Amino acid sequence: MSKTNCITSTAGTCGGDPRISGTRIPVWLLINAWRLGISDDDMLRAYPS
Repeated sequence: MSKTNCITSTAGTCGGDPRISGTRIPVWLLINAWRLGISDDDMLRAYPS
């Protein structure tokens, strides 16, 4: 996956919010986790796929 297609937005998926391509992980969730100090390792454990 290239950097240009790793984020996508589709009406009807995650409310149309931008998300990580091929997942239902919205970008806002990652930003909030980062702001809360959640580590990358913890995020990967929570969302392993």
